Amino acid sequence: DFRLSFYTCIAHGATKINYFCASPLATGSTENYISTEGLDMWRAVHAVSHEAGIFEDYVLDGRVRPAKVGLLLSSVDELLTGDTNFKGGVHNAERKAIYYALRHANVPVDFLTEDDVIDGLAKDYGLIYVTQQCLHSKAIKALTDWTQAGGTLVALCGGGFTNEFNAANRDAEALYGAKSGDIHRDPKLTQILAKQDLPPSIPLDTAKWGEGERAVAAEAIAWKQELAPTDGKVLGTFSDGKPAVVEKRHG
Repeated sequence: DFRLSFYTCIAHGATKINYFCASPLATGSTENYISTEGLDMWRAVHAVSHEAGIFEDYVLDGRVRPAKVGLLLSSVDELLTGDTNFKGGVHNAERKAIYYALRHANVPVDFLTEDDVIDGLAKDYGLIYVTQQCLHSKAIKALTDWTQAGGTLVALCGGGFTNEFNAANRDAEALYGAKSGDIHRDPKLTQILAKQDLPPSIPLDTAKWGEGERAVAAEAIAWKQELAPTDGKVLGTFSDGKPAVVEKRHG
């Protein structure tokens, strides 16, 4: 596991590795340490450090491929909902699942903040995911300009429909072509550890879109959102026929 983590970090662009107190336990000053008696671990540290010398020059001078896909992080959402990453929020589990799906498909991914988007730093990205309920109104306006310039925005449950004043974000409604309704949550999945909680979970609903061989069915797990389309096109519906997937084109 250590060797796998070491080389994964290198592959993702790390140029410095902190072994977290690789010293005799008597001199350790942290809860993260290598046991003095853990000879197998000491051998592993020695091995990867030695192996790193083979490619060190390439790593230090090299760069990972620039990402064209971004996952948006909202500080507004954490302040207003209190549903932070440290509490295992549903949105965080969803974002991690998207990240792993993209990485396993060999798609480079970056994390973007609201300030990044507001400051125009998203201009080189082609696809951005929104996974939280609240988003700064300036970020929504910047994302609108970004989509008009050719970007593709994918908003999941919550989707930034609420602004920094905990009020309806009208610009978000115009961006998505739909108004937000209630968000329904599974009371058993307020915090999610994906490996242990998702396999036995019972979906709240199923969303379907497409026809024939291109038909898709996706389970709505942990939460789902009611949508009232305005000038957006309904692509998919829940089992009761209500809108589940809405698309709006810009620019």
